[in-house]
Formats: sequence, C-alpha cells, structure tokens
Amino acid sequence: MVRYVFLRLIYLVPTVFLIALVTFIIMQLTPGSPFMLGNMERVTPAMRERLEDMYGLNDPKVVQFGRYIGNSLKGDFGESYVYKGQEIRDIIGRTFPVSLQLGFQALLLAVTIGVTLGVIAAVNQNGPGDYVSMTLAILFYAMPNFVLGYLLLLTFVVWLPDHGLDLGFNVSGWDRPIDKVLPTIALAAAPLAALARYTRGSMIEVIRSDYVRTARAKGLAERKVVTKHVLKNALIPVITLIGPIFAAIGTGTFFVEVVFNVPGMGRFYVDAMTNKDQPLILAVVLVYGVFLAMMNILVDVVNALIDPRIRY
Repeated sequence: MVRYVFLRLIYLVPTVFLIALVTFIIMQLTPGSPFMLGNMERVTPAMRERLEDMYGLNDPKVVQFGRYIGNSLKGDFGESYVYKGQEIRDIIGRTFPVSLQLGFQALLLAVTIGVTLGVIAAVNQNGPGDYVSMTLAILFYAMPNFVLGYLLLLTFVVWLPDHGLDLGFNVSGWDRPIDKVLPTIALAAAPLAALARYTRGSMIEVIRSDYVRTARAKGLAERKVVTKHVLKNALIPVITLIGPIFAAIGTGTFFVEVVFNVPGMGRFYVDAMTNKDQPLILAVVLVYGVFLAMMNILVDVVNALIDPRIRY
C-alpha cells in the first residue's frame, strides 16, 4: 500500500504538468489581451504594449511557460492582472478555505440524503418509495445548480418575505450559519441525485446475491439483513464516487458562489475568465487538478481499508 501511494504521488507530477501545459496553450489560443478587456478601454495601444512588456507577455511562449512553472514550484503564482496589487497565492489562500467549507457542507448533505433516498428506493423497488425517491433524484440531477440557486433565492429571499415568512436568508454575507444554507442546498443537489441513483443500483445488485438469500433463509430480520449484509457491501462502490464528487464541489462550484455572493474562489475565477487573467486562471486550474488527484488517491486507500479483497 505504501509503495502504491508513493507511485501515485510520483505519477501526480506529470499529470499536473500536463494540466498546466494544456491550460496554458488554451489561454494562448484565446484571442485578446487582459489589458483590452473590462475597464481597460482607456488604455492606449502604447500603454498596453508597455504593460505587456512589464508582465512578460511579449516573450516567447516557451519562455513564459517555463517561467510560470519555475515560479509555481516555489509557490509564486504571480500577481493578478485584474486585482491590482494582489498576489494570487494570497487570493487563493483567502478564498480556498471558504470554497472548501462550502463543498464539505454540500458533501455531507449529499451523502446523507442521497444514500438515504437510494436505500429507500432499493428496499421498496418498484414501489411508491422507489418512484418518489428516484423522481426527486432525477429532478435534482436535471436542474443546473445555478438555476436551482436562483429558484431558492426567489422563494426564500424574494417571495416568502413578502408574505410574512421571512426566515432570515440573504446573500449579503457568509458569517451567519443561515447564510450558508441555500448555497449548500444548491451545490449538493446534483451530487445528491447521483449518489441516490448509484446507491439504489448497487443495493439492488447486492440484494440479489446468494449470501443475502441465505441470510433471509436463516430467518434473519429484514432490517438486519439490509443493514448488516446489504448496505455494508453496497456502499463500497458508492465510496468511489465520494472522492471525485468532493473534489468537484470542494473547490467550490463557480456559478453557485457567484449566485449567492459567496467569497470563495468561484467569483475570482469567473472574473479571471471574463478578463483573461491568465496567472489566476492557471493557478485555480492547478489547485483543482491537484485536489482532484489527491482525492482519488485517498478514495483508493479507503477502499482498500474497507474491503479486504482489494489489494494494490
């Protein structure tokens, strides 16, 4: 196991390098300059040329990429083009914990409700519980999180307060616990649906196994059969989904953060994309790539600890 984890960490190096290379190439192929967008209309061509020289944007592409990789290895992602005077590592250090907190809350909600709906659907296969659970899962899965976010805002911030049911929701901050409820629900909806459907399929497959039929034939109560024999084995493949899901939502889903004005990486990343803030874009993509790879390694280790049949 130790050797396996060590090799995976070694393989992580070329993976991150390729992520940085592909992102850099895409940014270079994108037309325009960061000093021609946003509030830069008043910049004259001569001023723009001086700014591009100052930031090294006129150097050969190979030199730019090599300089970026060298600085990144030292933890220096450069200075943002859009947020003047702010180091990118300071921006990420300030916003990444917020995105991580939001993602962790959404993951807890998704796992708790998603697995519960999946279990209810599997135990009541082709029954009312199955149909209701899967209908909710399909509804959550089909609705984009930013659309659900706007619907939650309209319902709990705009409509209900006018009818005397003001529950205190708003989008003006992140300090109060109640301000974190709506973005957590919006972010957890799609992962919740995926976990519910996957749990249902896995449990139905295990329920049809020979050892489950044997346990029932011995006279074990149905509740004990489900909790002791079915659920324990059915959740092993479900766990493999949790790592990638947490990596996807743990860095903050960008549009959810923008919709609810969450001070995470999402808002900065969206601004960086619209203004072609290349250093910030590259840094956020690298953080996301490393985080995803580490979650995949962690899931493999947890699977091996849970299931003794797995050996690396």
